[in-house]
Amino acid sequence: MSDNSNLTVSGFTFANEKDAEMAREEEKKIYYIRTKLNMDNPQSVLVIYNKMVKNRVLCTPMGMSFLRELHDFLINSPEIAQEDVSSIPLYMSYNSEAVEEAPMKSRRVKPRSIRTYKREYDICRVIIALLIVCIIAMFYITMKADNPNILNYETAIQNKYADWAQQLNEKEAELKARERALDEAGY
Repeated sequence: MSDNSNLTVSGFTFANEKDAEMAREEEKKIYYIRTKLNMDNPQSVLVIYNKMVKNRVLCTPMGMSFLRELHDFLINSPEIAQEDVSSIPLYMSYNSEAVEEAPMKSRRVKPRSIRTYKREYDICRVIIALLIVCIIAMFYITMKADNPNILNYETAIQNKYADWAQQLNEKEAELKARERALDEAGY
């Protein structure tokens, strides 16, 4: 007899390690759901049960057993109408003849493919280069602008006061020249 201990999960022996690992993961899901499920409230159990059936959260024999347990609980509950309880869909054929697989009505989680993000990286590099050019252009415009700004306000204010001082000196010299002209004329 071969060693099937790594293929056996909760009394079910699986054909390969991948199925056995999927069953182990599903056992964890069932444990989590059992701890969070409030069996005193059949309405909440119904909502969770129908969502699990619709989204195919459980698909291994352990999951089907758990769904069957919830199904029986809901059917036997006087607060729940039997037509509100979804049946448990099986998407496998147990006949040895070749048959077409039943179409899957709900979404199935696909394994993620490895993304390289090369295209996104190149786009980011182009955007960063454009932003750097914009920043350099803003500094250039700021430095060459005539309006005072944070980079040249001190120089602009000093130049403004220097111009005022020069204009005052020129006006003062002009007034003194007029006074002299008036004093010489005898006024």
